[in-house]
Amino acid sequence: MSSNVFAYGTLMFPEVASRVAGIDGWGEPVLLTGYSRFKVVKRERTRGLYPAIVPNEEGSVNGLLFRGITSLQLKLLDEFEEVREGSYTRECVSVDADGENCDAQIYVACEPLRSLMDGSLWSPHEFRMQELDWYLSNVVDDFVKDMRRKYPDESV
Repeated sequence: MSSNVFAYGTLMFPEVASRVAGIDGWGEPVLLTGYSRFKVVKRERTRGLYPAIVPNEEGSVNGLLFRGITSLQLKLLDEFEEVREGSYTRECVSVDADGENCDAQIYVACEPLRSLMDGSLWSPHEFRMQELDWYLSNVVDDFVKDMRRKYPDESV
C-alpha cells in the first residue's frame, strides 16, 4: 500500500528527497490549511536551517505532494523526521491539490521542537541560496550513512 506525503521544508528539494528516501522528481504544488511554518533555531545538528509546522486555524502552508510513497520510503522519512525521538509526529490530513481534496501524511512539530521555534518564517528560497549545500553534505549525507548501517539488507 502506498501513501501520499506533504513536504513543506527541506524535503521539497529533489536533492534532499532523493537522497533521504529515494523520492524522484518534483511533487505537485498543494496547499495545507490550518497550519503555519516556522524556522527551527538552536539545534546543533542542523544549524537551525529547517522548518516545522504547527496547527494554526488561520494559517496555510504551500508545499509539495508526493504520491505513491512506499512503506520503506515512509519508514525512512519517519527516521529522517525523528518521529521515534519525539521531534515530529506523523499525521494524516487533507490537502488541496488543484481543487481536489487529497489525503496526505504530514510531519507536525512536537512540544520539544516547538520550544526551538522562534516565530520567524522559513524561506525555501533563502534555504536554497544559503544553506542547501551545507545541509546536503552534513545532515543528509550523515543520515544516509546511518540508514545504510541501520538497514543493511534494505535498498537504502
